[in-house]
Amino acid sequence: AERRYGGDPSSLRHARADVLAELSAVGVGADDDLCERVALVVSELATNAVEAAPGVDYVVRLTVMAGDGAQVVAVIDVIGAPGADGASPPEAGWRVPAPDVTRGRGLAIVARLSESVTTARHDGGAVRVTARLVTRAAQR
Repeated sequence: AERRYGGDPSSLRHARADVLAELSAVGVGADDDLCERVALVVSELATNAVEAAPGVDYVVRLTVMAGDGAQVVAVIDVIGAPGADGASPPEAGWRVPAPDVTRGRGLAIVARLSESVTTARHDGGAVRVTARLVTRAAQR
């Protein structure tokens, strides 16, 4: 499933609700842990998109492989991101902020909740962040 959202804070609750509805529709809703992690990952990445490029649309794309060891791949694309000058993707210069800094932990949260996370620039500089999550049972 793929949905496009306007780049403003009011879109965040809609993105979370749509993700949970999609997971439920494909039968992943029974795994509360996976659903909660996917919703939080999408929320963090969408918030990053809105804060990094206010007013710029972003796309949330979910790919779900249900069954034993269910997997969800969540992709966030920031369309036409400013600063599309071929600079390194966000993870290249990212580091954990100092303890007294109140922001900057979103990618660390996403990485902790996900099996893998990648960032890249594509299509004329748009930023893509891909997070792959699996059920806790599949991680063992």
